Amino acid sequence: MKNKKYIFITVLGVLLIIFGGYSVKHFELTETLEIISYLAIGLGSGLFGSGVGSLIKEFSTLKNPEVAKSIRIEENDERNIAIAQEAKSRAFTLMNFLYGGVFLTFILMKVELKYLLVMISLYGIVNIYAVIVANNLRKKM
Repeated sequence: MKNKKYIFITVLGVLLIIFGGYSVKHFELTETLEIISYLAIGLGSGLFGSGVGSLIKEFSTLKNPEVAKSIRIEENDERNIAIAQEAKSRAFTLMNFLYGGVFLTFILMKVELKYLLVMISLYGIVNIYAVIVANNLRKKM
């Protein structure tokens, strides 16, 4: 069942790449449609890579049940989960500082206000979400 999902993701990625590449190459597009075509290429590339990687993992574990068992143990090991959570936490903290620098740089470059407001609102949404999740976790634990 999982293989069908990964095959679907891979095929969808290939179709998006073909769609985006064909439309950029063979049609006279407006700026917006050209951006959408390049987004389709990028999204398709990500889906294709993810699908192929998952298929390779699935097929390699089908032939070797010991490897599948060791992968399951590694993924569910409490120490590895704690390490992954700590890494995500530190990456989030770094992202907050980097976004502050990017905002300052964009302000000094005199980027249009509408672009700054979009970035700042996304930054705010992410941080509000982090506070909500932290509060929910404090209530549970």
